Amino acid sequence: MKNSAIFFLTVALCFNFLNFSSSALEEPRITGEYAILIDAGSGQVLYEKNADTPWYPASTTKILTALIILENHTLDEIVTIDAESPFAEGSKIFIYEGEQLSIRELLYAMMVSSANDIAEALAVYHSGNPALFSEEMNLRAKELGAVNSNFMNPHGLHHDSHMSTPRDMAIIAMKAYENPAFQDMVRTVTYTIEPNEFQPLGRVMKTTNKFLYDTARIPYQGESVPIRWDLVDGIKTGYTTVSKGNLVTTAQKNGIRLISVVFNSDSASIYSDSRSLLEFGFDSFKYHSFTFSGNKILSLPVENGTQSQLSLFAADTVTGLIEDDVDINEVVEELKLEEITLPIEKDQVLGSIVYRYGDRVLGRTDLVSDADIEEETLPLTLKNLLVRRNGLGEIEFRYYWDIFLKFLLAFLIWRTVITLWRLQKIRKKTKRKKGVHVQP
Repeated sequence: MKNSAIFFLTVALCFNFLNFSSSALEEPRITGEYAILIDAGSGQVLYEKNADTPWYPASTTKILTALIILENHTLDEIVTIDAESPFAEGSKIFIYEGEQLSIRELLYAMMVSSANDIAEALAVYHSGNPALFSEEMNLRAKELGAVNSNFMNPHGLHHDSHMSTPRDMAIIAMKAYENPAFQDMVRTVTYTIEPNEFQPLGRVMKTTNKFLYDTARIPYQGESVPIRWDLVDGIKTGYTTVSKGNLVTTAQKNGIRLISVVFNSDSASIYSDSRSLLEFGFDSFKYHSFTFSGNKILSLPVENGTQSQLSLFAADTVTGLIEDDVDINEVVEELKLEEITLPIEKDQVLGSIVYRYGDRVLGRTDLVSDADIEEETLPLTLKNLLVRRNGLGEIEFRYYWDIFLKFLLAFLIWRTVITLWRLQKIRKKTKRKKGVHVQP
């Protein structure tokens, strides 16, 4: 039997149709040409400025390099340095061909001191050469949704085609920050590689991220404040003479963790730009739970199925950041359902629900079914006769009462006809008997 489609639709339901405009918050003014601020948990965008415009990411590139290495290797693996990596240009810790260092030591050196020779050595170890590693970088970036980037090397040295965007870099940083080892690397102020035969004095490195240590003062919102800001937990600086100042930062306050990205700022403004974005997020937004995992979102009638109703539930809890002064009733709830056909499996994804405020997505989750529903094997007309339900899936008992009365009336008529017919037959038989005479 052909599967019976319930229906498909896209419908927007909202709590209040009066105002979909964004709250009138005073957004930060920054020097950087390209920037974005996101919630580190959900990726929700809180602020953006030319966030999809490609720019030279410089050493923020190393965030993706670290992510790929962490996803594919253990920290205790030993790497033998190749012949070419020690000659990488730019920032370096001066490694030697044949020197053996652990993945842990190499990653800390790359993320703390921004060593280009280390980035190249890791690329060679993982892929055989930097060009092949760059191909994997681009593939992994696209898998994450960072679709407007093109990486040509593992360290970020200038190349005319080596570009990313604030949005893409925020996506990559958000994924990398899920790894506890990465978290520790990017908040480390100093790191030491112990002495070995190639470097008897060892190597002591200090982070390039001044948010973590520098007490020098900078102008910020009409005041003079230290660059060091205790709310910051890293992540990565970047600079070339072409890219100018780039900085990816994460900070947490009152349970809210944010990630900011600023590209093409100057060295005097990169930290004040980043702090302005993060302060804006902390001061202007609060978390709100729009639905919880397992909440029933809607019910649908089922035709020609072993159940008359299908209930859809939220697969996950949806929590998003929303401006402090926004009326929660102004949030729009948007349902999107797939074309639904029988059979249906329990927990099958059959749609999604998205929460929006203005043009900003606050959160989303899949909608899943609550039960297995098979296709009914009885013929449709017989099934409808035996089980009649209304549009809400409720049994129509009045329908069966009407059928009973009709059958009863038909039975009474039939019995009356039969009875009259039999009475008439008896009368005729009796009349014939009375009319019979015996001849002598």
